[in-house]
Amino acid sequence: MTVLLCLQQVTWLAMVGQIPPNPLHVLLYLGPDLLLALIFGGVLLVLQRPNTLALAIAVATPLILLNLSGAKFAILGDQAFVSDILLLPDLLRVLPPATAFCVLAAALGLGAAFLLNIAPRRVTFLALSAAGCGAAFQATAPLATSGIVHMTVGMNARTFAFPVRGHFMGALVALVEDAEQRMKDRLLASAASDDLGPVVPTSARIAARDVHIIVLESFVDPLATPAIVRPDPFPPLFAAWRDAAGGRLVAPVFGNRSSNTEFEVLCGLPAFGGRYRVVTMSIPAGSELPCLPRLLAARGFRTVSLVPSSSEIFRAGAAFLAMGFSQRRFEADLHITDRDGVWAAAGWTLAEARGLRSELGRDAPALVYTFVNAGHHPFDRDRARRPDRIAVTPSSTLAHDWANGIHHTALAVEAHVTQVLAEDPDALILVMGDHWPPLLSLVPRPAGAGSDPLHHAPAYATPLLVLDRGTIRRTGWLPAWHLPHLILDILSEGATCDAGMCPHRGARRLRPIGDRILVLDETGREVGSCAFDDTGPACAETRSATAGLRASLARMLEASKP
Repeated sequence: MTVLLCLQQVTWLAMVGQIPPNPLHVLLYLGPDLLLALIFGGVLLVLQRPNTLALAIAVATPLILLNLSGAKFAILGDQAFVSDILLLPDLLRVLPPATAFCVLAAALGLGAAFLLNIAPRRVTFLALSAAGCGAAFQATAPLATSGIVHMTVGMNARTFAFPVRGHFMGALVALVEDAEQRMKDRLLASAASDDLGPVVPTSARIAARDVHIIVLESFVDPLATPAIVRPDPFPPLFAAWRDAAGGRLVAPVFGNRSSNTEFEVLCGLPAFGGRYRVVTMSIPAGSELPCLPRLLAARGFRTVSLVPSSSEIFRAGAAFLAMGFSQRRFEADLHITDRDGVWAAAGWTLAEARGLRSELGRDAPALVYTFVNAGHHPFDRDRARRPDRIAVTPSSTLAHDWANGIHHTALAVEAHVTQVLAEDPDALILVMGDHWPPLLSLVPRPAGAGSDPLHHAPAYATPLLVLDRGTIRRTGWLPAWHLPHLILDILSEGATCDAGMCPHRGARRLRPIGDRILVLDETGREVGSCAFDDTGPACAETRSATAGLRASLARMLEASKP
């Protein structure tokens, strides 16, 4: 088993080009990680009857977990976490049916084999031992937690970017640090101010204008990638966006977890992920969050959301209710007649959004939020209705399918915007991508990015098109959490900015991402980025501002409990 694990680890390192030049560093990387894997396999072995099946399960399980973690890194550039297990139901909902069946069958098969081969007496002994160790750990939790973190970090956890620090080691460090952060968040919640989310002065006048927010799955300008894409997939609307020095939305995530972008766009605070690394899953049931939909509803707006996927994905149904949408439409509420793979086609989704707006009547302004999930990985498409028109070099099936999906989504958005403005020339329309597609080969690598472009803003920048009465507004590069403030600034004709509450107008724009805080200017240039654990004086202001935002999020979630 040790030999197999060594081969697997070195193979994954070679695949991502991160084998350290110093052999000692390889040992520091492999040693603790292999030890954890062997301990895990040993525990599985001890819990079962002593036979060949027990040995097979004890060897196979760590190897499978290692491969899953490596695959996640290869696709998304991120390590696997223990909390990913809790997101398995959401993963199964978005996978193609055949793939979801195979994943579920493999997981259930391995679990059933383990349970059928379990040794009850050994389980009792191990449970009692674990309870004793847990009680001892609890009694010395602060000291023990700090000791584990310092030991693992000092040994190899931050010597290199993941995966050099190890899959199992990385998961352990993340587990301990998450526990520490939850304790810190509880303290932050009690210290934060009550001014949370996209608050506006009570005296500010909000214009009675329709607001349309359209978030597009994996929507990135193909000409911004290193690939050669011909012809230009974007229609005239987005060509005009480029000519107008089109804005960029800087998302909080890469390749997945769209819900964090949605939360920021609707609630006006950075999506510090928390236990599940998805904020919507941390929103208490029955909450009433001070987000944009609730704020506009209190000022006479009708608020409706359309997301043609399951309301259970990332607990979106409960989250949208907490955000203040008076009407929420999910897949179960819709009769979808045009699909790209398992997802509703972009044109169909946007036509449905126009229909919902018509149902609301014209006696009050409306906030219409639409999520277009056509173009989701693996980029399936109904080619009879939406044929191939775009070529990508170097040749790649996934990149080709993604670029053609982008083309048809952009055409659908242009048609939708044209019809909305024809019916309501006064409308405010915002169109944006949720994050980059999970295709690391497409991500531009800024100078100095080395092998880790995911520490830099271009890997998180998607198109941001703001049409104010049909005119494209210049916004520059905006973190997604600035969007509610921008909307209220436009609707109030600057009243919110007069009160000093316009982060989108600041010269420094904070974008917390993973273990870094990107500080950007209007053009997207980094002007002071810091690691979260950087204690140098140059990062003091950035750390303080980020801590305040994190405290506001903690306070928002705590204060909104019913």
